[in-house]
Amino acid sequence: MAVNIAGLISVLVFYILILVIGIYAGRKSSKSKSLTEIFLADRKMGTVVSLFTITGGYFFCPKMRRANYVTMFDPFQDRYGTRVGALMCIPQFLADLFWAAAILSALGSTVHIILDMDKTLSIVMSAVIAVLYTFLGGLWSVAWTDVVQLICLAVGLAIAAPFALMHPAVDLTSIQDTWQGEITPGQIGIFIDVYCLIVLGGTTWQV
Repeated sequence: MAVNIAGLISVLVFYILILVIGIYAGRKSSKSKSLTEIFLADRKMGTVVSLFTITGGYFFCPKMRRANYVTMFDPFQDRYGTRVGALMCIPQFLADLFWAAAILSALGSTVHIILDMDKTLSIVMSAVIAVLYTFLGGLWSVAWTDVVQLICLAVGLAIAAPFALMHPAVDLTSIQDTWQGEITPGQIGIFIDVYCLIVLGGTTWQV
């Protein structure tokens, strides 16, 4: 498969932009003196960045900051004890682990298709970049790169919308009586699982 030149340029620009933003945010947070200040961005992230990163919960965030909580589990642990807090961490830990694996796999697959690169190498490369800017700047890097990624996502979806509407599988003139494609018996479980996640959400999507 030939390398998509436009895709290659887009991926390189995206990765360079993310890395530069992450390093810049890392320098901004390098003046922090404690791990709490680094991982919580010194609690001075600002309204705009907080909204972009979905960390500015209107109802619970002010109370948690006043109580100096570090995680969502702290109030439950204060009320019900350390054992309950530890038990609550297990499903969230597994969810974050599988969520990170799914995100890296999807990103690696995208790079693999665009650049015709080995999928495993693509995943490792994406993981190294993410770990690098997170290590350098803590939550500041994560927050600012989230802002950039969300802007890229919005622009990309806007550009892709006309092409999606012109696809043969999309019919805006009438309600189709038949499904596009088919589901084999071996895919029924996966189909139900994905359908429920889309409708109801999942633990890995609630972070």
